Amino acid sequence: MNPEKFTQKSIEAINQAGELAAERANPTVEPAHILLSLLKTEGGLVPELLVSMGADEKGLASEIERIVDAFP
Repeated sequence: MNPEKFTQKSIEAINQAGELAAERANPTVEPAHILLSLLKTEGGLVPELLVSMGADEKGLASEIERIVDAFP
């Protein structure tokens, strides 16, 4: 995986996921951290896609947050 080929938004999401993990004192960044970061991105593609599909993006974000909070 070459980080130089990531988009700016992808880099921001990964950095934010690291911050989420650090805030919660999680020892590693898990896929749930990245997903939560993508879900919380204002004007991001993931929330926009979920809305267009009729999904409850806020409910999904709450569920992923609950999962992340359960990490050691």
